[in-house]
Amino acid sequence: MWLFLFVTLGGCYHSQVHEVERLKGPRISFARMRQSSYYGHGCALHKSWFSMSFARRICKTLLLLFGLTLSFVSVAETVTFVSTNQFGQPLPDVVIEPFTDETISAADAEPAVMDQINKRFRPEQLLIQTDRQVDFPNSDNIRHHVYSFSKAKTFELKLYADKPESPVAFPKHGVVVLGCNIHDTMIAYIFVSRSESTAVTDKTGQATVSISDSDEFNIWHKHQAIGPEQLTTVSLGDLPQNEQGLYVLQIDIKEPEPTNSFEDTFSGVSQTDQTSK
Repeated sequence: MWLFLFVTLGGCYHSQVHEVERLKGPRISFARMRQSSYYGHGCALHKSWFSMSFARRICKTLLLLFGLTLSFVSVAETVTFVSTNQFGQPLPDVVIEPFTDETISAADAEPAVMDQINKRFRPEQLLIQTDRQVDFPNSDNIRHHVYSFSKAKTFELKLYADKPESPVAFPKHGVVVLGCNIHDTMIAYIFVSRSESTAVTDKTGQATVSISDSDEFNIWHKHQAIGPEQLTTVSLGDLPQNEQGLYVLQIDIKEPEPTNSFEDTFSGVSQTDQTSK
């Protein structure tokens, strides 16, 4: 682009000089110019006309370059999805992640928060980008022991109150299922995304996603029948559209059953998901 600017301004300058030379007429010697009013008035007039005209041409060139720049900028297209379960009911909390070969890093972002209130994780589902850290404060008046067996992040925060000394980083793309070793009913999910354009469906099951380079998406829901850590890749061209032109996602859901142990339910999840791929 800078080469284009240099060439354009250079051509503009030379064309302007040529125009001035044409208007000045026959060449006059320097000595004669000094003895005549031509040098005192005419040359000044030409210099003034040259400066203003050249400035106008620069402005026009810059405006042209601005327009060309806008035309070269990749404007992301937006696509709206509607998600339903196997019974045709709207399905909220579906994560829709545009497929990308480049992984963004959110290492410099403020830590996200996964709180513990009334023996529940809050929020139950958290969306972050890769490398982002998460704080796990304990707002209850009892202690918790947070941990995960997930392939994307295996860790534990042993029995504690208040707040751990430092947040936990999540550098790997995927789904992290959280549990508490003391309270088996405490379950939450962290989706670690590669893309800043990842969206989550609302209560009506709808979400609008920006896409630019690919028409493929990773789809995930915490209660999907295929397992809580499995991502499903879909192509936009393979999805049906409803009467409103929205792309329809249907996900089979299996509501989790009451369990006696978080470990019994999720300790083998990563291995099961891996073998099913």
